Amino acid sequence: MANIVLLFVCLAAGMLLRLSGRLPDNAPTVLNAFVVNVALPALALQYVHGVTLNASLAAAVSMPWLLFGMGVAFFWGLSKMLALSRETTGARRWCMNTPGF
Repeated sequence: MANIVLLFVCLAAGMLLRLSGRLPDNAPTVLNAFVVNVALPALALQYVHGVTLNASLAAAVSMPWLLFGMGVAFFWGLSKMLALSRETTGARRWCMNTPGF
């Protein structure tokens, strides 16, 4: 319940700051960049030290790789079923013609 109250307090503070005109127009962009590039990595580093590795984390660690593999298999099969060319389904031609690849 305290999180919801904090959410509404922050929302009201943001509305008041916007109405006051004390912040520049790009303030939301700067604040979002700070949260994404500084605050979230710091929070992750704070909590990663308390994590103990055990078998229950295997599903969480493997899930992105499983979803990636399932996506590749699905779209590869779909491209074969629809007889799409390699240029349509992948970046092979783009990468081969791009310097640095």
